[in-house]
Amino acid sequence: MNKKAGIISVVLMIIIVLMLISGFFLYLDANDLREQFPISQKMFLYKTDNTIKTGMQGVFNDSIPIYLDKEKIEEVNNLYKKKDYQKLLESNYKIFIMNRNSFDAVSGQIDFLDKKIQKEFLLNAIDSDDAILAFVKEFDITNDPQTINYTRSRLYEKFGSDEEFKGAIFSLLIDKALDQNGQSYMILEYKKNNIIIYPDSITLRIIKTLPDNIIRILVG
Repeated sequence: MNKKAGIISVVLMIIIVLMLISGFFLYLDANDLREQFPISQKMFLYKTDNTIKTGMQGVFNDSIPIYLDKEKIEEVNNLYKKKDYQKLLESNYKIFIMNRNSFDAVSGQIDFLDKKIQKEFLLNAIDSDDAILAFVKEFDITNDPQTINYTRSRLYEKFGSDEEFKGAIFSLLIDKALDQNGQSYMILEYKKNNIIIYPDSITLRIIKTLPDNIIRILVG
């Protein structure tokens, strides 16, 4: 009986020690997340099926993001398909890989280039081979090829490339989602597996187990 009591005591002691160690690492991880997230560079990517369609990176603290160009998207795609997240991370603090379902939380029309546009059209434009042409044709009322080409060339001048145009749409959709759903939006979509966050962390894994209403209270 004393031996069994002794074994139980040892097991309980081990559990307590492990809980203390876990709590310590959780504190370090949460502290790192709180301090580094606002000031560190992050990368946001949008994928359809197994293909990265657009993306951007930056600190996103009152600074303009850098939209990924064609060459960078091809590089990112190669690394993503190999699941080489560590190399994909580069100098970024975190990577967020979002799918189409992550924008289910966005409702209503979206203001873009003086137009009110449905979310579905913008997502389809990102998936298209030529988002600028798709946009021009959607809102052209002339059916005149010269007018269409002129408007298209003006948008290329404004955004630089079709890839950067898609990046601007992606950025706008994220802003709209955050405006409508608050800061908890990213965590809630991460919990639904609509967003991959790399590298993962103890804090994120614990938050993922919490009820949605608790997450909204904690995160906002």
